[in-house]
Amino acid sequence: MHLEDYNPHWRKGYFYGHEKKREIYGELWKSAEKRRITVITGTRRVGKTTIMKQIINDLIKNEVARYNILYFSFDESQPSIRDVIKEYEEKLGKDVSLSGEKYYVFFDEVQKLDNWHEQIKYFYDFYENIKFFVSGSASLFIKKGVRESLAGRVKEFYMGGLSFREYLIFTDKEYMLEKPEMFEDTLKSEFSRYLKRQYIEIVSEDEEEIRDYVRSIVEKVIYIDIPYIFSVKNPHLLMKIAGIVASSPGMLVDYTSISRAIGGGESISRVRVSNYIHYLEEAYLLKLGYNYSRSEMVSERKLKKAYLSNP
Repeated sequence: MHLEDYNPHWRKGYFYGHEKKREIYGELWKSAEKRRITVITGTRRVGKTTIMKQIINDLIKNEVARYNILYFSFDESQPSIRDVIKEYEEKLGKDVSLSGEKYYVFFDEVQKLDNWHEQIKYFYDFYENIKFFVSGSASLFIKKGVRESLAGRVKEFYMGGLSFREYLIFTDKEYMLEKPEMFEDTLKSEFSRYLKRQYIEIVSEDEEEIRDYVRSIVEKVIYIDIPYIFSVKNPHLLMKIAGIVASSPGMLVDYTSISRAIGGGESISRVRVSNYIHYLEEAYLLKLGYNYSRSEMVSERKLKKAYLSNP
């Protein structure tokens, strides 16, 4: 398992990089002293891992012992939570639950772990001196676990793409917000750039690099993440749906029309199309816009508009 590889902050003087923080950071930091499990959701590359490591930095700066902070990612391997905690205790040379000390445990990409919610529930209930942070890239998978086993035990935070204010901060142009009337034309130009640069890693990249970057994220979510969680046998159909929405943002979601468009002669049921769109929405790739109505039932019956969540 090599826990030391995941925890370079155990070394004296070590701090993670990434000094600039997202707007959500303040609320996440406040949650560090709350008993409930802090759950961070959002798509790939949105900054969940970075923000966890920023919290680790600040815990150390606030005199939490380095060895009392554990980070582990389930992205590449999926040992049980019990095995991770057991190895951690072996390295510490003590039983965490009996130590009388406070510990902070960060589990990244927890949706990759089967029955993560059942596993973490045991440690939440019996290791009261551990504060858990977990991250995940699939809303439904996280919500299902919360409903089934962790009701009342979690506080969920969603991380989306950068806001325009955050974009200006990460491009060192936040000074424009102090006197926006002085930079009206420049802000308009920056906003046009921002619309295609809502991930931290591409705020300064050119159009070709942006296309490659976003395509790689979409492909990993569609061909790896969604099939793993929802047992989708034909992920290429998910890609076709995403492509249709990308070419017609704001399109009305007509399941019959979409079924014909992606079928290529194959009969694709409306229910299947509906499920696939739901999976894309839960994976934060699509957003559905609902027509306003005083009646929720009427609003649900009307055709919805579909957009990509990030350009």
